[in-house]
Amino acid sequence: MAKGTSRPATAPQGLPPLLALIERAKEAPPVVLPTASLDLDASLRKAVATAIAGCPHSRQTIADELTRLVGREVTETTLNAWTAPTKETHRFPAAYLPALVRVTGSLAPLMVLAEAAGAHVVDSQTMLLAERTKLERSIKAARKGLVAIDAALPEVEL
Repeated sequence: MAKGTSRPATAPQGLPPLLALIERAKEAPPVVLPTASLDLDASLRKAVATAIAGCPHSRQTIADELTRLVGREVTETTLNAWTAPTKETHRFPAAYLPALVRVTGSLAPLMVLAEAAGAHVVDSQTMLLAERTKLERSIKAARKGLVAIDAALPEVEL
């Protein structure tokens, strides 16, 4: 690891958070969802609104960038309708999520949908840290194997 960087935080079981989450998911019993529990309109509206509010760009700039990225006109009025709790007939299109995430930098709307589907969103940096941890474990295991082999070999010059 480069000087000045910290290691990923570990979960209580000694696993990095992503790997611990995967282990817990393997052990979890199937979840029975109550009726209408996947009506995500209000939570998705709130997540979209939060992503827009947390973005340093103006709503007009966000609308312009969405228009450019999705190839369909998105206006500031449209953004307002997508985020207003009273505009139930104006729903944010899931096909626009990748563009919204890129423009705002927020994974929150994507997380709402993924978690409702029983999945999790992991950003690229977290994924790389998990892969690095996996590789470090492989290297450690390989070194132990080499030590064991060296101990079993007769005194031979290598």
